[in-house]
Amino acid sequence: MRRNGIVVGAVVALLAGTAWAAGGPGDVDTDFGTAGQVTLGGASSTADAQVWAVEEQGDGKLVLVGHAASTSASSGYEWRVARLQAGGALDTSFGTGGFVSLFGESGTGTDAATSAYIDGDGGIWVAGAAAVASGSRKKKTYKAGARVLRLDASGALDTSFGSGGSADLGAMVQALALVPDGSGSVFVVGRGPVATAGSGKGKNGGGSSSQGLVVACLDENGALDTSYGSSGFAQVDVVTSSDEDKPLIHGAALQSDGSLVVVVRIWTADTTVIRLTPAGVRDASFAEATISEPVQDVAVDEDDRIYVACVPTLDEVEIRRFDADGDVDASYGVSGIALVINNGVQTAPLPGTALRIDAAGSLTVAMMETMAGGTFNVFAVRLLDSGARDASYGPLGDGESDRLEAMTARDAYLQADGGLIVGGAASGGWAVGRLAGD
Repeated sequence: MRRNGIVVGAVVALLAGTAWAAGGPGDVDTDFGTAGQVTLGGASSTADAQVWAVEEQGDGKLVLVGHAASTSASSGYEWRVARLQAGGALDTSFGTGGFVSLFGESGTGTDAATSAYIDGDGGIWVAGAAAVASGSRKKKTYKAGARVLRLDASGALDTSFGSGGSADLGAMVQALALVPDGSGSVFVVGRGPVATAGSGKGKNGGGSSSQGLVVACLDENGALDTSYGSSGFAQVDVVTSSDEDKPLIHGAALQSDGSLVVVVRIWTADTTVIRLTPAGVRDASFAEATISEPVQDVAVDEDDRIYVACVPTLDEVEIRRFDADGDVDASYGVSGIALVINNGVQTAPLPGTALRIDAAGSLTVAMMETMAGGTFNVFAVRLLDSGARDASYGPLGDGESDRLEAMTARDAYLQADGGLIVGGAASGGWAVGRLAGD
């Protein structure tokens, strides 16, 4: 096993979920793919194509969504969905040879699938942004916007979902996260036009052209739940007169009563932790935290406590914990803050997908570090409920995993056994890696 290129441990075998995993908790699972990683060169021939989301089916197969070079235009990207067997082999029974291609005919760089969710019937929800054609063949135009589709278990478009397989997301321009409510409905968290008090100093000129947080609520069939927010949409103005008009949505998580906690950052300002009520209204009773340092993700535990991943400096990551109503939980770490890592290497949690909580209440923080020469490694740290590192995790017994080397990551999926699947990119195309569980 290696940490920053140094051999630090040995390999043992244990049973993990649906496949044998080589290594102890936090070691690279060398029985997954080749030496713990899978590269899907068939996903794309372009260096910047990548996996954006990873989900696990009930049978242990892994569904990957992201973007890759368009197969229907000479340039630009398309949505791509792939499925792997539990051990990392491509499942060629899915789609065409293991892949499904969607959109991409516009030839632009706007088309990318960025989130996924597998429902109780095995339907695969995929969300992102894409440019869709309208008009005649000679005068065809493309309009970019947020899209949500559903595939069946074979990879075919489920035309019973929404309208012909696609849900109506109104004027939402980007769908960034799918958050199931546990009863069949799904929140689509994204960005779009909102009525705002902006004074015209932002990129889009402020006023009604500004963008804000937009959340749509879809029922299990892809129809808007018009009882949520205003006709199915919750809209939150997060722009001030001196801020730019495109907020960054860096994570969303659901509390047990159906309230949605979202972290929103303005380019030139602080990050705000916002809560929407189950009815889709900004919750005035919630103690909205304003955090001056960059925030990468948010998670909620079974007690509705809120965890926020922050990056105070380029080589430091910390977790802040708040109680269910947004007040600082001073019992966590030191005065509500747990230091995750500070090792002199530029490190950041995965944006919007870094925090995963297991059944025991331990928090896994997935991160990416920048190495000399511009290469990247992916690793994780596991924290106990107190905020201290979990000594049962990692090859050195210090709560820190081994490294998945020479890959980037955009998503991390925590399996039932504590194994961590990460998806991103490597020099050969899409990349997926696994850190062993307990």
